[in-house]
Amino acid sequence: MVFLVGGKYQGKLDFAKSQFADFHIIPEYEEIVRRQIAQGKDPLAEAESLLSGDSCPESLLIISEETGCGIVPLSREDRDFQEQNGRVNCFFAARAEKVYRILCGIPQKIK
Repeated sequence: MVFLVGGKYQGKLDFAKSQFADFHIIPEYEEIVRRQIAQGKDPLAEAESLLSGDSCPESLLIISEETGCGIVPLSREDRDFQEQNGRVNCFFAARAEKVYRILCGIPQKIK
């Protein structure tokens, strides 16, 4: 599995399509986390299930927004999302074979 992380509109999807065209790409995973929280699900357990299942593609690439850098949100819901998304991102980064951080369209391989 390959994991891409970076801020909003930093070129993550463009990089994924240009370098990993044959991969199954899941973009905007942070929005999946947001929906899971709204549905009362545990996003970390859902992420573990995604990677452990037989239906998990061998060539999987997950893209997620980096939400932990910046201003601490005022609302409890937004802080909870930021924390949950950060934990899921850490999980994916630990399990990935390759991890890239994309900033201003420039990929930085961090694993």
